[in-house]
Amino acid sequence: LHVCGIIYAVYELGDMGFLSEFRSSFCGPFNSVFRTFRFISVLQEMHIAAATLVQTTHQPAALCAVAWLLPAVWIVGGLLGVADGFVVVWVANDEAHCIPPQVDSLSVGTVGAC
Repeated sequence: LHVCGIIYAVYELGDMGFLSEFRSSFCGPFNSVFRTFRFISVLQEMHIAAATLVQTTHQPAALCAVAWLLPAVWIVGGLLGVADGFVVVWVANDEAHCIPPQVDSLSVGTVGAC
């Protein structure tokens, strides 16, 4: 966590010659990793909600099935993150912020489905 904070602090520095070129090459991979973990996090929250619902309705067989699906949450989240890295290419603008050139429909669809 601290390494990401240091990297992001370096990334947010103003235009200092070599840093502008560094930001452009850093924007895509950094956001791809961040967004992959965001997909996993959203799906984990949905898994927790489903497990809570099943637990409160006292359905032990369904709870067992939900427990077995936890590894699938990580796999699906990772695959969505990788797919998002190929679908949406992030670029750095003049203010050193990463922005997508188009609407990120994969993220909108995933969060909307959850």
